[in-house]
Amino acid sequence: MKISASKILPAALVLLVGGGIVTSGLLTGTAPVSAYSGCGYGYDNSGTYGFGYGTCPSSSSGLTPPAAPAGSTASQSASSSSASGTAVATLNSLTVEGIGAGALTIADYGNGNPTSQALSAATGQYIDIQLASGSTFTSVDVTLCNVGTGRSLSWYNGTTWVTLSPESYNPSTGCITSTLSSTSSPSLSQLGGTVIGVTTQTITTTPTSSSQGYWEVASDGGIFSFGSSTFYG
Repeated sequence: MKISASKILPAALVLLVGGGIVTSGLLTGTAPVSAYSGCGYGYDNSGTYGFGYGTCPSSSSGLTPPAAPAGSTASQSASSSSASGTAVATLNSLTVEGIGAGALTIADYGNGNPTSQALSAATGQYIDIQLASGSTFTSVDVTLCNVGTGRSLSWYNGTTWVTLSPESYNPSTGCITSTLSSTSSPSLSQLGGTVIGVTTQTITTTPTSSSQGYWEVASDGGIFSFGSSTFYG
């Protein structure tokens, strides 16, 4: 154990070294300051500060939110230092929440499409989401409201526009929502300054076929099926 002060250490000392906690029994002796490096803090068993040395690193993620992208007209940033925390940024009708530790910046392009490719069925509303390098978010929740005639989102991959997935539109709230993850489109690793546009295209989902059904016999002897039951006739 490294001790950085030339003094007698109190009994039952608790040493906090580099964020870790080590408890000891009776400790006595001296230690020259020049013999030790790093950082640490000491408290006796009554909670009284004993000694300290060095500057311990912060327990925060240390991540700085990315700068606003070129061409954006407004932006907001947020960060979280805890794996159990959240980073929430709200800009106008857009709210983005990163789950876990990391930093993010969201932006609005009030002057229209910032890319060189036209977006089909676009409403003219474009936003941007960027995660700081080193972020360890497990997912990022996106909620965009007041979309007018908008019904879905598309994102620009640097070459072409791609439908954002998963996503859903709630006609009661007028909001489009999505939870981005390692398997979404775009994935979290692709949120390095990702332009997202609102479109009027309606997202349709293919209904899941049911394994249940029934059949009935007609007066002429034919058998008709419903659901996944097979027709016999």
